[in-house]
This record gives sequence, structure tokens and C-alpha cells, in this order.
Amino acid sequence: MHVFKNNLYFIIIFILSFALTINAQIEYVEGERLSIANGLSSNSIWSILQDSRGFLWIGTDNGLNRFDGYNIKIFKNDPGDSTSLSSNSVESIYEDRSGRLWIGTHCGLNQFDPYSETFLRYVHDPNDPNSLSANHVSTINQDKSGSLWIGVWGVSDQASLNKLELSDPVHFGSQADVPIQHGSKFIRYKLHQDIQNSKTSGVRVTCIIVDSSEALWMGTLENGLKKFIPQTGLVEHYRHDPNNPNSIAGDRIRPVTIDSMGFIWIGIWDAGLDRLDPRTGDIFHLQHDPSDAASLAGNNPLFLYADPGGIMWVAIGTVLSGYDSRMNLQTRFSISKKTNVNYYASDGIGFIFQDRSRILWIGTGKNGLVKINRRPRAFVHYQHNPVDPNSLFSNDIQSLYKDRSGNIWITAYGNGISRFDPDAETFKHFQHDLAEPSSLSHNYVASFCEDRFGYIWLGTWAGISRFGPKSETFTNFLNKHLKAQEYKAGSIKHIYEDNSGNLWFGTFNGGLYELTASTLMTKSIDNSNEQSANIIAVDLPPKGVSVTKEFDALFNINRKFYIYKHDPSDSTSISHNSIRGIYEDRSGNLLVTTANGINLLNRKKRTFINITHKAGFSENYGAYERQRFFEDYYGKLWFFSPTLGLCQLNLSKSNAERFKIVDHEFPDDALKNQYDFYATLAPDNSITKNIWISSKYGLHKFDANANNFINHFSEKDGLSTNWAGQIIGDDFGKLWLLSSKGLSVFRENAPHGEQFHLFTAKDGIINSPYGNHLKGAKGEIFWGGANGLYRFFPENMKNNPHIPPVVLTELRIFNKVVQPDTTITHIKHITLAHNENSFSFSFAALDHTRSRLNQYAYFLDGFDKNWKNNGNNTVANYTNIPPGNYVFRVKGSNDSSVWNEQGASVIVTITPPWWHSNWAYVFYFLLTILTLYGWRRFDVKRTQLKNELKLKQFEAEKLKEVDHLKSRFFANISHEFRTPLTLIIDPLREMISDKFKDNLKKQYDVMLRNSQRLLRLINQLLDLSKLESGMMKLRAGNYELIPFLNAVVSLFESHATRQKIQLKFDSTGVDAQFDSPLKLFFDREKLEQIISNLLSNAFKFTAGGGEVMVYLNFTKLPSFTKLPKFSKANKAISISVKDTGVGIQEDYLPFIFDRFSQVNDTQYHEQKGTGIGLALTKELVELHHGEITVKSKLGQGTEFTIRLPMGRDHLNENEIIEDQKFATVEPKHTIEQEDINKYQNIKTTLPRLLRSNSPVSLQNHREILAEET
Repeated sequence: MHVFKNNLYFIIIFILSFALTINAQIEYVEGERLSIANGLSSNSIWSILQDSRGFLWIGTDNGLNRFDGYNIKIFKNDPGDSTSLSSNSVESIYEDRSGRLWIGTHCGLNQFDPYSETFLRYVHDPNDPNSLSANHVSTINQDKSGSLWIGVWGVSDQASLNKLELSDPVHFGSQADVPIQHGSKFIRYKLHQDIQNSKTSGVRVTCIIVDSSEALWMGTLENGLKKFIPQTGLVEHYRHDPNNPNSIAGDRIRPVTIDSMGFIWIGIWDAGLDRLDPRTGDIFHLQHDPSDAASLAGNNPLFLYADPGGIMWVAIGTVLSGYDSRMNLQTRFSISKKTNVNYYASDGIGFIFQDRSRILWIGTGKNGLVKINRRPRAFVHYQHNPVDPNSLFSNDIQSLYKDRSGNIWITAYGNGISRFDPDAETFKHFQHDLAEPSSLSHNYVASFCEDRFGYIWLGTWAGISRFGPKSETFTNFLNKHLKAQEYKAGSIKHIYEDNSGNLWFGTFNGGLYELTASTLMTKSIDNSNEQSANIIAVDLPPKGVSVTKEFDALFNINRKFYIYKHDPSDSTSISHNSIRGIYEDRSGNLLVTTANGINLLNRKKRTFINITHKAGFSENYGAYERQRFFEDYYGKLWFFSPTLGLCQLNLSKSNAERFKIVDHEFPDDALKNQYDFYATLAPDNSITKNIWISSKYGLHKFDANANNFINHFSEKDGLSTNWAGQIIGDDFGKLWLLSSKGLSVFRENAPHGEQFHLFTAKDGIINSPYGNHLKGAKGEIFWGGANGLYRFFPENMKNNPHIPPVVLTELRIFNKVVQPDTTITHIKHITLAHNENSFSFSFAALDHTRSRLNQYAYFLDGFDKNWKNNGNNTVANYTNIPPGNYVFRVKGSNDSSVWNEQGASVIVTITPPWWHSNWAYVFYFLLTILTLYGWRRFDVKRTQLKNELKLKQFEAEKLKEVDHLKSRFFANISHEFRTPLTLIIDPLREMISDKFKDNLKKQYDVMLRNSQRLLRLINQLLDLSKLESGMMKLRAGNYELIPFLNAVVSLFESHATRQKIQLKFDSTGVDAQFDSPLKLFFDREKLEQIISNLLSNAFKFTAGGGEVMVYLNFTKLPSFTKLPKFSKANKAISISVKDTGVGIQEDYLPFIFDRFSQVNDTQYHEQKGTGIGLALTKELVELHHGEITVKSKLGQGTEFTIRLPMGRDHLNENEIIEDQKFATVEPKHTIEQEDINKYQNIKTTLPRLLRSNSPVSLQNHREILAEET
């Protein structure tokens, strides 16, 4: 065992301990308290943990509590529910790396299921060796491999350590993000040694730590230290052996911890402190030695804490000692005036931890909470104050817990839990205390001044106080010259130190006082204000001044004291006794503002010149009660007047321009000439060197170089109130504004909406906008008003950077709490009935720093159009939401307006009522269809009846028309039949009368041709009849087209010659595209009939000298037709018959292919036919799956075009005949050319013949008459 002895070191440590003890300040902590009164299940707190989601879990002797910053939810044991907590005594809470929450109770281990908010129990079963070895779970930890280690307290024959190997996690439902462990196989380890005379009743594990090699170190209550190696399953025992100096000093282990070097530190009951090196097994002992100041303060270490800097803090009673890794004492503190190193010391240290600022926080038994700041070396007490509801519950601190936001949760024995925010200490508040002579002289602080020695001089309504920034104590002076009847007459409104070190004091109505650098201010000191040397020693006086018990020694230097008052009979006296401001410019000019103008001091004569009078302004130029001057970067002197606005003062040497005030009005019309408001000036520490002006209209920015206003900020920009109040700039480019709403910090370069941040009473500041302020040489800001003195460093005013998790905490339907199968915190989809369409969600941003200042915004996607700002309200209400699918979204911020934009969300489906269900809509649809169908049938029936009536009327009209057509047809057909019959009958009569002539053969020919013509007409009628009845079939063969057409055309050559009509046949349009003969599937007889009819029609309407042409062309992809089979063909042949005849009027073209249709025009009368030929031609073309079209212009001729598809794909199999050789077309008399017979009896035949209008008949009779003559 190594014991360190150093008497000199002991003396130094003792002095430091004493000094720190007597200089400690007792303060009160403001925080958030949880107790039975506001929902906690018990005030006896046994364990505390913040989980990965941000919930705070608090274990008590009467259940488990979950705190979301607003509400507490309690989980307790229910004997009738196996999924409830196994016991209400919650001793340990642990969250593993997968986010599973484990709760150790006095009746087993519990795993929390966050989706159903139920528990899986793991309890001891005597008949199951794989169950937990004992039910009293004292500690839980997890090794690097993921196994869970559980320390229990049991009987002697049971293992004290249990290992739960976590199997592959089974997730709860498809929405789970935290695994649920269903495995329950425990491996038990016995930690005690088999010693024959052991009186132990079992190994009680007090703590478990895991080192870097994954070995577990366990302290036990009576069985020494155990090291368990999971890889091998071996247990190493460290027990006290009186015969072995390298054994541990005792077996009753309390605290065990590991430092950054890997050393194991062991606190042992009544045996001091051991340090074990796991690498070598060497053990170093440190115990209390009354003769060694560097030894342990006592032999009962209660708490060990290894800070990141390598210092091991050892708490013994009320003494806290810091040792390095070699067990050398580095520092020692006593938290009480009476040092007590007894383990059972009621005021001893029970808990330690270090925050991110390297400040130690110590929980004590009766001394409350202690903060130790090692640089500077001082500590502060935070204790319970019976008259302050925001103070600690109790001074008996049980434990401390730091959450992720840096908050300290303090548990007090039997008094619940309290939250403390270390950053809330930013504002140091000092007030007058009648019981404390070294406190502030009065709570109303009117003026500040920092002298060259770093002291802060304060003018109050009670006189002058001098503040020592290091000791944070006050020295108060009462001057007999300041006494007056009115309570404010002697108050110091302004204090100023000039460049020579002279102090100037401006009073409310008592004139101006000067205390020269070599003069002592006449004073009277109340004996009750006498200070102790210990406190004064902290703040050193000016160099060369000795420290004694009496304050008089501090001022035993011959100084002069001057008083300046207004004398109405002396124009060189100060203009008024009410001093409003004091300022010295860079040139040494001292300006004093009074209620009656600005005064310039003549230092040699100690007289004053009233500048405002010299400049020609009235005496009441409107000075403020506190007139501030500001000399800008460019040497310009600025001040503000209620009646003149922003003014610039030029103290030039020219007599004419010696005193000049330049007015600068506000640019906005609403602000012009409205200078009857309070305003202050502050410099801008940026390169631009602007001037900031606060007024009741907001914050204004003025360009001192350009002499104009360049920006303005008000409530719409985030300012707490347009009455901006006092303003001061810090060293970091920020402005601080104190108004009636509190203290605002302004960051001009921050995003819009985030430029202002307000600090209020919750931050520890009580607003008083009519005080004064000062920025010290070290950058700290002092603010005074009616509530005392505030001191803070702007660099410590840090925003809370923690992005808070946002969770849903509760669902209410018609204001009744609803518990879904999956808890609202984890549920992803909620389905509500149509009559549950009025609901509300509760939510929380899990940042506990100042949860009441957290802000929220929510949005029901599908219903809301925009996000709704909800302030700090944690409930969103919706009523009468129509059925449909929605997504409820909520986002939240912490107290520094750091938002979690992702927030939380849940899908909300409101099902429609049965009459709005899908089945109902199907029924409505079918009913609508049936109704429409019924109505449609009725309407169709009615329309049908109407149509039938119209049809009957139409039929009647058509019947009349058909009768008329029939009459016309039979008249025409009779005419057509009569002529050939006449030409047949008359020769027969001649033959019968035996009057044969020499031209008998011609007469026979006439008879034959007219008989054939008559037969043709009849055949055409029969063909039309067959086409109508569908009895005419196509018999198409694969024939050469050009020879066939050439043969048909040649039949008309003689007739063309006779009528002097030029007949042409042109096939060059297809010859050039085919090397082999062009073949086409067609019915030879029907195509001949088609071409013959078209040629006959062409010759009939073409006069002599005209032209008839037949030509062929080739076309691809015949898009010109709508015939389905025609559209199958890829190629087509067009056959055109074109004449230069009389043409057809355009109006008649749509009807030209109609049956029995004739052109009723006088110019066609001689060529008028039956109207059968073209109708038959069209039917025959379509029988070939082709089409026929016509183009004609009156007086220019007509062109008929036939388009027939090539190939055979468009034909049915029954329409094709086997290939046959091409048969030569036999010449026929297709054109009526009746021979004109010679009749002997002209007289008897002439009247009858003349009645005929047929050209053939007339020709025939002409021949007969010629013969007769």
C-alpha cells in the first residue's frame, strides 16, 4: 500500500478548502418539479433514464412513470394482468443498443413493449434452470456482443449473475421500429467462492461495469470484487487476504468505476480506495492518514467519478478529492463549513458528474446541489427555499441524472424529482438584502460605470455601490452631501470616469459631483456595512493600497471633491441641477446634459457653456432623463432629442460653427416629427459602423457615414414589442434590447423570423425597461433597473441546439381518451367510423430544457390548406371531418426555436356511413343505371312510336314517290321496249305481207340487234334483282388484265370511228412497274359488263370530235376506301373511263348511281336512258370488293374510276375459280345501231315511224324511205 505524506501540501489544500468554503454563494435553483402533487406515482425515486426517443422514465417504489415534458403516464402491477409490470418496486431501468427498455424490479425483470405498452416478464422459476436465478434485480448492463447481464440479490445457493443472450429480435407487427425479445433462456453464474466458514447468505451485486475487453467487473456487498470473462465463462475473484498485501483492502465493495487509462478504482467499506491494474494485477491502496494531508479524507468512499480529463473524484462525507491516475492528490473541496468524512454523514456527497463546460455538479445529503467551477476556483450552493416554489424540493439530494439536452434531473429523498438547466444560470441576479451588508445598496439601479481597475460603480436610489466582479460582492457609500428631503433627490442617475481617472456623479436633482483621481470622496460609512478581509481579498484594490480590516485604509489618499450646482445669477454655472448625461469625447471635451440643455465644461475655469443656447435652440430642447452621447467610427458625436430627433454635434474651432446641431428626421412619414418617445443609441460593432436607434416604433438602423436611415425592424419582423426599450451592442455583433416584454437579442444576419430571441422571467430575468446598462471591458453586460442588477456574458447565451423528437401521446374522440391496439406513439394508421369524426391529438417535443416554451405546428393533409401554428399548445382539435383519407402531421421546436421539421405523422381514415359506403355507391349506381335504363326504354318506346308514325308517314310519301318512279320507269322502259319491238314487228309485217326487198338481210340485222338490246335490258333488270337478293356470286379468276381491257375497248372502235370520236386505251401507268404480265383476280363477264356500260355511257354523252379514254394506274395502301376487305389489300389497280362529253351538274353527282335515277335536264333528254346501267355497274364493282367514283364538270366531261384490289386476300375461297386461259372477247353489238329497212308502204308506216323518237328507229326508217324513193 502506498501512502503519500506531505505536510506542506496538506497546508495548501487546507487553505484552498477553507477559502472556497467561506466564499461559496448560496443560491436557489429554478426548475421543473415532479411529485405526487402533479402526477408522479411516488416521491421516492429509485431510478431514472431518458430513452432514445426522448421520454424520461422514472422508477419509484410505487410504479414506473413516463414523462414527455407535459404529462406523466404511470405503469403499475396488476395482479390480474400478466402483461403488466411484475412489481411496483422499480430499482433499475436500462435501454439496450436496439432500443429495448428493460426494467428491474423486486419481482423479476421486465421488457417493455412500446407498441402495446405492456410488459414481458422474466421471473425466477425454481423448476426451470433457464429462468432468472432470483427476482430482486439490482443492476442491468449489456456487453459489446449484445448479451444482457443482470445482477440479482438472492439466497446463498443461487447465482447472483445472469446472462440473457438476446436472440434474433421479433418485431411487433409490420410497423415496429423497436425489436421485441421473446427469448427467455438465462445462463446463471455463481460469483461466491466455496469457503467452508462463509456466513454469507448470497452474493449481492452492487454494481456492474464493462471494460474495453468486454470483461465484467462486479462489486458485491460482502464477497469482494468479481471479474467475469464472457468469452471463457471464467470468474476471477478478488478477495481481501490479510496475508497478501496485493489483495484488495476489503470485501465490502461499494462504488466501482474505470478511468480513461483502464484502471479499476474500487471503493471499499472502512478500507479506503484501491486502484487495480487489470494488465498486471497490481493493486495500489490509498487510505486515510491523519498525518498526511494528501491521504484519503476518510476510509468510506461513497461515490467515484472519472471525468474526461483523467481526474478521479472521490466523495467521502462532505469532502470531494480529485486524484490523478497515479493516485496523487490534485485538489480537494469541502462542501460544508464543518468537514465530515463519516460514511453516514447526513450532509455528505452522494452523486457527482461533470457537464460539457467542465463544471462539477454534486448532490449532497443536506447541502442541496453544489456547483464547482474550478476556473475560477469557486462553488455555488443551490438549496431549498421554503418561500420559493421554484427552488429544490429538498436539500437531501439522492442522485443526479443528465439528459441529452444537458438538463440535470435531481432526485431528493422522498421529495420527488426536480429539473435544473445549467444554462439558465446565464443571468446572474443581484438584489438588495437587508440581512446582508455586502449586498446591493438599493434595488433601483440608475447608472453604471467601470473604472480602470475593473470595479463596477453603480448609482442607486440609496447612493453609490461598488461591485467586485470576482467576489460578486458590493461596497456601499453614503455621501452626506447627497442627503435631501425627497427620496430621489440624492439618487445617483449617472456615473462616468473620464480619461484622467476622475469620477463624475450626476444626481437626480442635486447637481454634479466630481471625485478627482487624487481625492477621496467625503463619505460616511455605516458600521453595519463593515466587510470582512476574506471577501475583500478576492477583489484586489489599486496597486500600492494595503488591505486592512477597515475600508478607510483603501481611501487614505488625498483627493479633491467638487460639487457643481446651478446658480441662476451665474450664466457660467451648470444649466440645471438635474443631470441627464455625462460624456467625454476623444478630444477631451466633457459634455454634461441637464434638463436645460447640453453643457460644455471649461476644465481650467470649471465653468460651463450651454451649447444649445449658443446654437440658437430654446431652453427646453427636450433632453431625455438619461441622455446618451455616442462618438462614431468617423469621429462624429451623436445624441437623441425628443423634439429634434437624431442629432449630430460638431464642436469645431470656428466661432461661427463652434456649436451646431444637425437634425436627421426619420424617413417614414408616420415617424416624421414624432420624437416624443424614448430612444437610445448603440454603436454597431461591424465594419459598417452604423448606429442603432430603439424607439417605440421599433428598431432603426442609421448609416453614420451616409447620414441616412437604411433599415427598420418591428413586431412583424419578430420583435417582442415595438417599444424596443434600451439597447446595447456586444462584442459579437449582436444587439440586446430590454423592453416591457423581457430581454431580446437581435442577430441581423440571421434568417428572417429568427433574428430576435426573447428571454423572459423563465430565463431568470425580470424586465425593467427604464434602468441603465453597461458593457464591461471583458465583454460582459450589466443591466440595472427597478429589480436590481443583472450580469451576464453574451457568449454564454447559447441556443439549445438539440432537435427534439416529436411524438404523439394521446388520441381523443369527442374528448374521450381512446387506446388503439397499437399505442398512439407508434401507430401508423388509425381508422375511425363516420360518427367519430371529431377528434384531437396530443403531442410532445421531447426536449425537457424548458418544455413549456416548446412550439408546435400541425397540418391535416387532405383537409387543412396550410400549417397551423399552435404556440406551446400540445393539442390539435378537429371537428366534423368528412369521410376520407388524411395524414395528420405535427412538428415541434425546443425552447430556442430549433425545429424538428420531420416531426410525427399518422394516417387517419374516416370510413363513410353505410349509405356512403362503396357497396352503397354500387347500389346507387345500379339503381341509377336501372332508372336510366327504364327511362331510356320508355323514351325509346316513345321515340319508336313517334318514329313509327313518322316512318309510316315517310313510307306513305315514299310509296307515292315509288309509284311515281314506277310510273316513270315503266313509261321509260315501255318507251325503250317499244322502239326495238317496233323495229322487230314492222319487218315481220313486211315479211308476212311478202313485200320483201333486196335489203332483207339488213332488216334481219335490225331485228336481231333490237332483240338483243331488249334482252340486255331485261337481263339488267334480272341482274339487279339477283344483286338485291344476294343470288349473284362472284366467279373470279386470275386473268391478265391489259389484254382483256384492250379487247373490250376494241369492240367500240368502229362505233367511235363512225361518230368521229377518238377512242384511246392507255396502260403505261402500270406497264413500267411490272416486268411480267399484270394479272388480277376478276369475274371476266362482270368486268366486261362494267367496262361496256361505262364506255356506252361515255359514247352516249360525247358528241363527234370528242374523246373517250380508258387508262390504268397503280396505287398502294388504298386508304381511299372504307370497305373492310378492300382495306386488307396492299395494292390496287384503278381503271378510269374519261370522256369529253357534256358533263354532269355537281348537284346530280351524289345520285348518279341510284337506281332509276335520271338527270332531269333538257340537254340530256336525247340521251336519257333507264337509270339502270350505272346502278348495276356500282353493284358489280362492289361485288369485286372494289369501289367506283365519279368526277365531272359541266361542259368539260366526266371521269369514272374503278379501283380493284390486287391479290386474293380480299376474296373468299368460294369467290375464286381455278385459273383459266384468257378467252377472247367476242364482238357484240353493244351499241344499238338499228338498220334502216326499206319499207315499201311508206304512207302506212311513216306516221307510225315518226312517232318514234329513237335515233336508231329514225335511221332505220330513213333508209326505208330512201329506198322507196
